[in-house]
Amino acid sequence: MPRYDGKCRSLSSEEIAKMEASGLHPVLRFPAGKGPILFEDLIHGKMNFDSAGIGDFIILRSDGMAAYNFACVVDDHSMNITHVIRGEDHLSNTPRQILLYQAMSWQPPLFAHHPLILGPDRSPLSKRHGATAVSQYREEGFLPEALENYLILLGWTPPSGQEMFSIQRMAEEFSVKDVSKSAPVFDRKKLEWLNSVYIREKEEGMLSEILIPYIQKAGIRTDQLDRQWLKQVLHVLKENIVVLSQVGEYLGIFFDEKFSFEEGAKTLLRDPANRETLRSALGAVEAWPEFTSSEQTSLLSQLEKKTGRKGKSLYAPLRAAVTGKTKGPELVKTLPLLGKERIIRRIKMALEIT
Repeated sequence: MPRYDGKCRSLSSEEIAKMEASGLHPVLRFPAGKGPILFEDLIHGKMNFDSAGIGDFIILRSDGMAAYNFACVVDDHSMNITHVIRGEDHLSNTPRQILLYQAMSWQPPLFAHHPLILGPDRSPLSKRHGATAVSQYREEGFLPEALENYLILLGWTPPSGQEMFSIQRMAEEFSVKDVSKSAPVFDRKKLEWLNSVYIREKEEGMLSEILIPYIQKAGIRTDQLDRQWLKQVLHVLKENIVVLSQVGEYLGIFFDEKFSFEEGAKTLLRDPANRETLRSALGAVEAWPEFTSSEQTSLLSQLEKKTGRKGKSLYAPLRAAVTGKTKGPELVKTLPLLGKERIIRRIKMALEIT
């Protein structure tokens, strides 16, 4: 690596005075000397640097400000820091800091230099790979516990082999000595999978409160929203939500002011065979008394008998008509929450699409 060649190490008083008179301001350097600099890294093991390869390094800049290596040594010692855990891009700073600790007869902390996280293209993780701030992940709708869980799995494999961890379990099982020396690759799909699992395991009452800001952002008033009904809706929706901000994509299913037909749904609803299926389904629903979740299976059975269609040939046009989408939560759980009158109204709207 580049190092100072010692040009000004032995200047005379006259030479120094002449340089200062010309307006030059000196820096203060630390003499690195010669010989090995040894220390034990908690991740990489025994480290050996040649001080001659480092050269005399700056500890005080020409403007009077302390340089990084000098400042952090004084700062860490003053705060009784016992462990310094940082990226391996700082590994080359450690021998300089070790020399400073030795010069001041201070006990150096333990050092651990972890590998840097890489993007999918195996270049250092950066903004071009996606969100880099915690606030961005919060805005997207990643749960804190899911993000914490994912981060600890980057470069570390738990002894238990499990992937789902509470903070308490992390503290019990984690050891910095077990961190891999190989650079981990950030996998957003793995993070999304973990987040979806945490969402599904979240109790509906707690989840509904967490989702309120996302529902409001989607343009739905929540001041008079029936929380019990919302819990039932979320019980159905949480199987499909990967990040909390996606709740806006499904609100139109349950809120008329947000309901619309997607283009894919319109294409399905223009098919003559599907329209005939919906006409038969409409008659069956109109003849059916107001139904509850306990009767949902019976309703679908009646629809199959009335239309003569089963499986996708029935459920695809019915989903498109009553939800406006081609994909979404289970229809058998969605219908009771929509209610008879809304289902009838939407099927009629679907039959008007040209």
